[in-house]
This record gives sequence, structure tokens and C-alpha cells, in this order.
Amino acid sequence: MYVVWVASSLMTAREVQEVCAELRNHPELIEAIEQEAKAKLVSMKEAASQTPTAS
Repeated sequence: MYVVWVASSLMTAREVQEVCAELRNHPELIEAIEQEAKAKLVSMKEAASQTPTAS
């Protein structure tokens, strides 16, 4: 599984390393983040499909 982690410029390199180490040591956190992102995506798609379109 490949995980893309996007860090803002406000994070230092050390902070990014700490977050990555935490995720490496606890793969269940990756699963939880992924499930949350999927749920958000599904709700966004549902909200978009419920909007009326112009005919």
C-alpha cells in the first residue's frame, strides 16, 4: 500500500518525520484515516448528485 502524505510548509522536516514514524508504527491509523476520507468522498458525491441540474 502506498500512502501519499502532503505536508504544508508550516511543518518542519522533523514534524513530518515524526508523523510518518507514527503512521509506520501504527498501520491502523492509516486505515482509520482512509475510511474517514472515503466516507467524506461518498458524502460529497451524494450531495453533488442531489443538486438539481438545469434542463
